[in-house]
Amino acid sequence: MIAMVRFRAAGASYAIPVSDVRQVRQAAEVSALPAARTGVAGVIRQGGAALPVLSILGGAPKQVLLLEAGGRGYGLLVEEVSTVTNVDERGFGPPPDGQDVGLVTGVLETDAELVLVMDAAALGTRFLG
Repeated sequence: MIAMVRFRAAGASYAIPVSDVRQVRQAAEVSALPAARTGVAGVIRQGGAALPVLSILGGAPKQVLLLEAGGRGYGLLVEEVSTVTNVDERGFGPPPDGQDVGLVTGVLETDAELVLVMDAAALGTRFLG
């Protein structure tokens, strides 16, 4: 079993391992970053540092998931963090075809919806270098 944080963005459901999540904050705390890379909405203050915040999922973000994976910290704009749930990893389906980069590592089917499982380290590497 693995603990996953479930969240929504642009009408889709996602999950990311709890071990990669440090905090949930409000999107209103994000400050603009001049000349930001594509996919970077701005920065958020965390422990005396300015962490980059990704805006890659779309929708109307209201919250920021602060993540730490692959040796880096950053934020991810999401519409809503819904729950923390324990998931049997054997229940993950394979990642969907058609990805440019392996940001989605698996698919979890629930009774109500399809949940895309995100790789926090791959997100950081893809959009922050």
